[in-house]
Amino acid sequence: MKILIVVCIILAAALIAAIIKIVLLRCGYRELTENLEDQISGKTHVPITLSTHDPAATQAAEMLNRELASLESERCKYLDGNRKVQEAVTGISHDIRTPLTAINSYLDLMADETDEELKSQYLERVKSRTLSLSDLADELFKFSTSAAISNYKIANNV
Repeated sequence: MKILIVVCIILAAALIAAIIKIVLLRCGYRELTENLEDQISGKTHVPITLSTHDPAATQAAEMLNRELASLESERCKYLDGNRKVQEAVTGISHDIRTPLTAINSYLDLMADETDEELKSQYLERVKSRTLSLSDLADELFKFSTSAAISNYKIANNV
């Protein structure tokens, strides 16, 4: 009978220890979920830390931290690339407007001009500006086709 009581006490202690372990693990995984939600929503960029010392939970947090750091690096690359594209588009827009403004000005002058020689000079300048626009269009096409998609590969660390 004594042995049975001792076995029951040992089993009860093991059950209590298991329940405590389960509760602590649930708290750790809830903490992991909350940290991950904060990371995803952008509320924080602090690495995920856990109060539990469970090896599986710690390993999951470390893996998530590596993936989050990789995603942040890719996001920064994307934002930098986006900024560069915006700057390029701004420069191209300016480069296109300049000859277009000149062409419009020469056309306005031609409309009011009666001297055929001046009209001819204006026409040559318009032709020169249209060639400049054609060159800009060619450069833009080369730029757009030279930006190979392989420059934007995302590392696959699965």
